[in-house]
Amino acid sequence: MNMRVLVGRFPARVVGLLLLLAWLALWTCSLWRGVSCARGWSWLPLWDKLAIDLPGNYLCSRAWLAGENPYQLEFASPIPATYGYTPQTLWQFAWCALVPSLGAAELVWFGISTAIFCLGVWQCLKVRRELDLGRLDPALALGLVLFSSPVFLELERSNCNVLVLLHLLIAVTALRWRSLPGDLLAGAAIAFASWTKVYPFMAIPALLVLGRRRAMISAAVFAVVIALADLPGMAEFWAHRKDVASIHHPGVRGVYMAYAHPIGAWWTLMWKRAGVDFFGKLPEAVIAVVLMLPFLALASSPILNLPAHRRANLVLPYLFVAISIGTFILPISYDYNLLFLPLALLCVTNLRSRRALALLVIGLPWLQPLIIPINPFIMTVFKLCVLSSAIIGLRQRCAAINAGAPS
Repeated sequence: MNMRVLVGRFPARVVGLLLLLAWLALWTCSLWRGVSCARGWSWLPLWDKLAIDLPGNYLCSRAWLAGENPYQLEFASPIPATYGYTPQTLWQFAWCALVPSLGAAELVWFGISTAIFCLGVWQCLKVRRELDLGRLDPALALGLVLFSSPVFLELERSNCNVLVLLHLLIAVTALRWRSLPGDLLAGAAIAFASWTKVYPFMAIPALLVLGRRRAMISAAVFAVVIALADLPGMAEFWAHRKDVASIHHPGVRGVYMAYAHPIGAWWTLMWKRAGVDFFGKLPEAVIAVVLMLPFLALASSPILNLPAHRRANLVLPYLFVAISIGTFILPISYDYNLLFLPLALLCVTNLRSRRALALLVIGLPWLQPLIIPINPFIMTVFKLCVLSSAIIGLRQRCAAINAGAPS
């Protein structure tokens, strides 16, 4: 490696290491105090204590293992609540029975979550190399991802979207084998991801777009089998979702927040503010699907135009984009669900693409966590810009593969 290349990479490595040192100092302070030290300078809704989403998984998984009904246990998080996730999510927190206290579980889960993000960044950089894109310094890439707003919020809340990420990384690795065992493992991983957070169900039809029909059938079958494994628990889960809809659903409450992105509620409430109530008469789900279908079509069409055997390097970024689109369709969706977007950008963004970079710059007020007073409806536009930037990067990679060009 010549000296010019080393000198050119040195600033990126320095910036990356400084970001990681700042991240480490911030979280050391936060974990020591039990509250995020970023409160006061971040636009994200940071509570007066860390890990407010973990008590449900910790307490209810222990209750479930003790033979109690986890859906009837009331806990404070931060207000009295009952368990709001599927039984399959509980299964994945069975390790909590081995941890003596909630405080210890917070540290363990923070470490696990951070390790999964590190694994995700490593996988994305690998895909980036395979797509012949410009090299990014690993320290800089990791620092930017960890400081991105959805990842930051995920860690502050101790939510479980990282489990979805882990399952996707397993699935993508298994799909590289191109064998029946690989397709079965990928299908099982995607089925577990789908029942962890529901929105990853978008990954099942996405497998068909990627030309992996056997893996798609496997995922669909495993999804049914996993659901049948605890039908009473599934019934309790759906009943709970109906109960909390009026509390958290912006379309019902009429309040739209900067850190949420249910696109149906966004569209309806935005027009209602403008004095147009027509869209309030339409189902939000229909509005959401109509608004997001063009994004899905733009992301999928160039992949469908590729020969099936040339889609392999696009599996990870396409799944990230498709799942991110799925989160917009949900009636209740917070921004930690979008943690896949920074990773998708890491996979496919060409630093020489003016269109992709322009949209990314427009979306920066959302992608970074520093406080900027922005209207919540405009903030969702920024999220769509970041999504569009990832889609453009994906389309450009498809064009390059089709042309046989390295860039």
